[in-house]
Amino acid sequence: MKIKNAAELMQDAIKVFEDRNATYGDNYRKFGKVMSALFNDESIIITTAGDWNRFGVLIQIVSKLTRYVENIQTGHADSICDMGVYCFMLQELDQQVDAKNRDCK
Repeated sequence: MKIKNAAELMQDAIKVFEDRNATYGDNYRKFGKVMSALFNDESIIITTAGDWNRFGVLIQIVSKLTRYVENIQTGHADSICDMGVYCFMLQELDQQVDAKNRDCK
């Protein structure tokens, strides 16, 4: 395996960015507006590692959702599959917070 220098690594990173941008557009520029809308610009109280875990997974779900929206005309199976996995991860974490969240009803 060839060891790449810094310039080659940066060129690889540029290629990844260009490929992702072709698929997802400037999705990263819309994320803040979506999160603000979801939380009505209110403060979020995160005090424990568990809170951060749940919030981190929620961010992943929203990210996958906004990526899917960028491909709404054709769909994007990878985003849907990822979102499904993250939703069940969040349900697992929710169980540690509230026994009412154990099962879907």
